Amino acid sequence: MGVFVAVCIVCAVWTWRTAHSETLPSSHLLPVVRGIGVDCHAAWSTLSSAPVVVMLISPRMVYSLSEWPRMRLAALAAGFDVVTWKAPGVPPHEWAQAVQAARWTPMQSALIGDAPAACSAWWQSLNHFPFSVVVQGDQVHGWPIWGVLPDEAWTASLAVRLEALREASIRNHLKSP
Repeated sequence: MGVFVAVCIVCAVWTWRTAHSETLPSSHLLPVVRGIGVDCHAAWSTLSSAPVVVMLISPRMVYSLSEWPRMRLAALAAGFDVVTWKAPGVPPHEWAQAVQAARWTPMQSALIGDAPAACSAWWQSLNHFPFSVVVQGDQVHGWPIWGVLPDEAWTASLAVRLEALREASIRNHLKSP
């Protein structure tokens, strides 16, 4: 019986490791222009060549509004442009109450816009806000970053996705005639 239990434990650990192992992040990319739509890209894209973090935040998720200013500053310090949208479906009076409770400055409030209708493909199938995606050029990384994170984990998550986007861009460039 002891051997059977040991074999079952080894099998369970091996299965767990296999199921939870990291695959190459670049294998999970969606092109922004083709997958999300040209209209979406035009609705928010910045003129700079910096990578972009698009964040959707909601007052219905406990730390979304209180942590956003810190996470935004960390992303900017890491070299990203930041585009932030309100989670769709939250009434204006609820936003106003949440902004007041979070004690945002008028300047912080002005940095958050309504999510463009052209970009609804990003949130139609999602049921969790906040979430963030990393965009480089015309590609968006297919793995959203859910919730809020401490600065070190946040910037590391951004860096992993950006590196995957850059690697995919290089591979695509090498494949092109």
